[in-house]
Amino acid sequence: MRTLKFYFLSIVMAVFLMSCKSSKSLSETTTIEKSMKGLWNIEYVNCCFRNAVTTYGGKQSIEFNTKKKTYRLINSDGVLQKGAYSITKGELGTMLNLLNQPPALIKVQDDHLVIDWSYMDLSLNVYKRP
Repeated sequence: MRTLKFYFLSIVMAVFLMSCKSSKSLSETTTIEKSMKGLWNIEYVNCCFRNAVTTYGGKQSIEFNTKKKTYRLINSDGVLQKGAYSITKGELGTMLNLLNQPPALIKVQDDHLVIDWSYMDLSLNVYKRP
């Protein structure tokens, strides 16, 4: 009977500890979403990692409206793409889901926004606040 109580308490503790971790993940995605609000100008793009080419500068910007959960991808000719976005927690980290694009890893570091598809040998886009 004592062994049964020990196993039961162990299971309860494990469930409690796992639930604490999930709330941390939720707060992490909320923090990233609050930080990414507003307009970001492209700083550089590192494209296609097997034959990587880095392009600095450019006229591309991305703007996030975190209240409506929408984004606009803009260049000098106007809006290239717009739509809804979502932030999820994936196996590799916090993921950004944009319209008609595969999920990208997203990080906000100081005044830089990193949108990273390089885990699939696609581009790594680094934006900076204007």
